[in-house]
Amino acid sequence: DFIGVEENEEEPEDTDLDSPRGKKTDELDQYLNLGIDKSKLESNPLSFSKEYQDEFQRLSRYARSIHSIPATSASVERQFSEAGLIIQERRTNLNPERLDNILLIRSMQKKNIFL
Repeated sequence: DFIGVEENEEEPEDTDLDSPRGKKTDELDQYLNLGIDKSKLESNPLSFSKEYQDEFQRLSRYARSIHSIPATSASVERQFSEAGLIIQERRTNLNPERLDNILLIRSMQKKNIFL
């Protein structure tokens, strides 16, 4: 759903380039027709996006959005670590719902969010 059209959905071709859909399609077509040599691209995809941001405004915005997602699992690892501290030998019968509630309350306390 990269340009707002479902894969299996058949729609008439939009030739009106002034319409939002026409601009999206035209921009994507222009990008695909550039014939970029992928071996010459830098390892940082955002540099390419920045270089062509005036030509491909929407695609540049999508690229920044996609490439700004953190590629770390640190927050998940912290949650597992905290869960491990809560479930100790004497608390092995703690039900999952109660454990979730304890983790939620601890997380809210750390962020100074109180009920």
